[in-house]
Amino acid sequence: MTQLILPALLALFYAALPAPWGLRALAATATLSVWLVAFSPVTPWQYQGPFSDLKAAFMLWFLALAALGVAIRVSSALAIGSSLHLKPPRNTVLSRTDRLLAACIGVTAGTAGTLALATALRGWAGGLSLHLGIAALMAAICLPALRLAGPARAFSVALLVTATSLTLAGGYLYPRLVLSQAERILPGAPRCLRTPDGMAPTMDQMRLLTLPRARPRHPNLVLTVMGPSGPESFRWSYRSFAFRSYDSYGGGPCP
Repeated sequence: MTQLILPALLALFYAALPAPWGLRALAATATLSVWLVAFSPVTPWQYQGPFSDLKAAFMLWFLALAALGVAIRVSSALAIGSSLHLKPPRNTVLSRTDRLLAACIGVTAGTAGTLALATALRGWAGGLSLHLGIAALMAAICLPALRLAGPARAFSVALLVTATSLTLAGGYLYPRLVLSQAERILPGAPRCLRTPDGMAPTMDQMRLLTLPRARPRHPNLVLTVMGPSGPESFRWSYRSFAFRSYDSYGGGPCP
């Protein structure tokens, strides 16, 4: 119960804010929470639960209670017939703040969407052509978004530009990133990079959207380094863009 006290107090503060400011604060906090918790590179998605650590539990309870508090505040404002004043503000500074917040949410959504797409497309063929096709589709969608105004335009453009840029970078630069990160671990020691099938990956299998599909105890890309004390294995983490230690690999030492 003690870990709920601070989130509850913070949520009460959010609920006491005027409804428009409560919504702004909740959106900003939720965006920050995604970067702090959902993009945490330590634990793979399949082993990461909502209560996997104290930080995740705190943020989950806080967001839930804050959302409840803001919802109650908005509902009470509507019940007594007052306006939420959510129209674009005339104040120039406040208007810019709303657009900046919307852009930050768009960048977060674009990053999360690209990583989710990479997870869904694992094991697909297509390589660079697939990346170029998806990037072209996103760029085409971006054109109508330019006709929007205010925070809606800032959110849409930020989302599409982020997703398009990450997709292009994932197609062109990702293989170089994987190989450069592999060379940084125990430089000079014998090593091998393998797919779940135990084979060396092709160039297309090292691109962001077409990484191999993982199997139990066989992540999508595994680096095995023959260190002084024996083979050490590392899995590729697409959220941290680096190799992470992986002691459960069942593929053994390099052939």
